[in-house]
Amino acid sequence: MDWMKLKSGSDIRGKAVGEGAVITPAVCMAMGMAFARFVAERKHKPVSQVTIALGRDSRISGPELLRAAAEGVSRAGASVLDFGLCTTPAMYMSIITPGFQPDASVMITASHHPYDRNGMKFFLEDGGIESSVVVRLLEMASEMNPMDFAISGAIVEKPFLPTYKEQLAQRIRRGLNTDVAKPLLGLHGGRGQRRGRLLCRADGGAGRVDRGKPVPQSGRHVPQPYPEPRERGSHGQHLRGGEEERSRHRRYF
Repeated sequence: MDWMKLKSGSDIRGKAVGEGAVITPAVCMAMGMAFARFVAERKHKPVSQVTIALGRDSRISGPELLRAAAEGVSRAGASVLDFGLCTTPAMYMSIITPGFQPDASVMITASHHPYDRNGMKFFLEDGGIESSVVVRLLEMASEMNPMDFAISGAIVEKPFLPTYKEQLAQRIRRGLNTDVAKPLLGLHGGRGQRRGRLLCRADGGAGRVDRGKPVPQSGRHVPQPYPEPRERGSHGQHLRGGEEERSRHRRYF
């Protein structure tokens, strides 16, 4: 197999269901092992002290591919936090969320592509990895046989989505300067009404807040939860910056 054909920008992606599938459990296992070793090298610490978080979207191939990636990480000697069903922005946010804070994370997804596709997105503490790193991971994975190694790192199921949901809710409340439980109640359109709408895009089934058109009737704005993960460095700056930085990332409805 030509591993480099799996590369898609700063991700890997390809057919994962049916005849001709290239994103297979074996590929995800090897990539999981390669990423764990890469992170250990980058962090200058033994791989046994590395923790990688894994999440997936709702694609039918997701559960099996996540299990394989987790096994690859474990066979490398690193620990796994299995988030199960998650979203791409949440996978980055886990790295800087107290109580979680893995060394790195991986999202099993193919974004907006058809159901029979899947892939892997990789995140470090400063954002998504560079294209050159994907090349290196593919080179490493192509030379690995994870089955030669025993499962040694812990694999722990620890859902992150409820925590991320609360992060978004708190941010929206701050942006709207309110403490009500449902600050967006009434911002959806009803029958015969034209009101502000909160739009969501289902990235492979795992929805996230997306940009909507301005709706002057609402007279309100909703802050953008977080920048796109592949905007390197923007996440940490966004969360740790001042009001000017936070305001810059607002989305108006």
